[in-house]
Amino acid sequence: MQTNITLGILVRQTPLADTEWEKIILDRLELIKDDLRRMPLEVLGDRKMLVDQFGIHSLATHPCSRESDGDLSLTTKVIFSEEHHSEHVYPEPGTSDGHAISAIHKFWGLTRLGRWITVEVHTIYRDEESHAGSGRMKKAQVAQQVYIRYCDNLPQLCTFCHTTLQRVWKRLGEVIKECAAYRKGLYEEVQEWATRVEQEEELVGMIPNPPKE
Repeated sequence: MQTNITLGILVRQTPLADTEWEKIILDRLELIKDDLRRMPLEVLGDRKMLVDQFGIHSLATHPCSRESDGDLSLTTKVIFSEEHHSEHVYPEPGTSDGHAISAIHKFWGLTRLGRWITVEVHTIYRDEESHAGSGRMKKAQVAQQVYIRYCDNLPQLCTFCHTTLQRVWKRLGEVIKECAAYRKGLYEEVQEWATRVEQEEELVGMIPNPPKE
């Protein structure tokens, strides 16, 4: 059985240092690492973050340029951070892009192999037709460039994504509880199947055998 390193750190009355937050994050990761392949993770490109007047759309809605490490892509399945950090960039007045507002969004993820990643998305707001051939325009946010990188240094990951080690630890806890609820639902479903099978077999056992010829 795995030793609970975290309890030994959390039984205290003083604030945790960053090095201790990092230890309990890695301890929590170790707890789920073998099960990450079986967990119902989300596809990176399905992350909803592109806004227009009709709602919020997924990252893969519009084709865009991409730079990534190794086998990482928009089809990679990950645990997402709940929030993403956004920085809006306003162009200089009088330039050709004087009315174009761009933004940079950053968030982290955890892959099925237990590798931490950072994602940086560059977007721009532009005018598009509401419906093909309608002539009516809407302001839509589209992705222009996506950078997907491995990041094995948790403090650097937090600095890049403007988050904290405590938020990363908390997010992993939320995922574990979601996974427990998912598995509980599966168990209850198959338990119903097993109960039905037992009932059917019991009834069959009460039916007289056909007479022997």
